[in-house]
Amino acid sequence: IIYMPRYTGSSGYETDSLPLAMIDYKDTAYIHFDRAGVRLWSSEDKKMALGIAAEPRFGFHAEDDKRVAGMSTRRDAIEGGAAFEWELPQVSLSAAYFTDWTSASGGQSFRLSMDHQLADSGSWDLSTYMDLDYADAKIVGYYFGVRKDESTATRPAYQPGAAVISTLGISGAYKLNKSYALLFGGYLTYLG
Repeated sequence: IIYMPRYTGSSGYETDSLPLAMIDYKDTAYIHFDRAGVRLWSSEDKKMALGIAAEPRFGFHAEDDKRVAGMSTRRDAIEGGAAFEWELPQVSLSAAYFTDWTSASGGQSFRLSMDHQLADSGSWDLSTYMDLDYADAKIVGYYFGVRKDESTATRPAYQPGAAVISTLGISGAYKLNKSYALLFGGYLTYLG
C-alpha cells in the first residue's frame, strides 16, 4: 500500500495498492520502483557502471485537486538518457542526464543521487538517500507554471525558471525470508 500526494505539491493524498518488484538481470538490465535501465559498461568488480536509464515524471489533471482546478492537464512523462552508478564503501552515487522522451515538457534534467546504508542485518535493511534534480525551465514551467489563461484571483500567472528539486528520504525493508520483504519509507521534497 502506498500513500502519496496526488501530484507534486498537492495538498491532497491518495492511497493505492502497488505491487513492487525489483528485478535485476545479470547486473545488466534492471527494473526498480522508480527507474529502469540497461548497464552497457561496468567495471570488473561491478562497482561502477555506465548505461541508459528511464524514469517517470508525474503530471496532473484539473480534477486532481482544487488547487489545479481550471488548469490544463500536465501529462506524465518518461525521461531518460545516460546514467552513471558508482558504489563506494560508505555511499552509492548515481548521476543521470535525461531528456523528455514523451515530449510532454520537451525539457532536460540532470539528477544526482546518494544512498547511504544505515543497517543491513539478517532481518532489517535501512537506508537514507538524497536526490538533487536540476530541471530546466521547460520542465519547471510545464509542471509548476501557471499560464495567463489558467490564472485566477487566488492563483496568479507564474512562469518559473530552472530549479533544483531536492529530496531527502529513508527507506527500509523487513525481510520475511530469502524471497519476500515488507518495504517502507518516507521522503520530503523541496521544490526549489
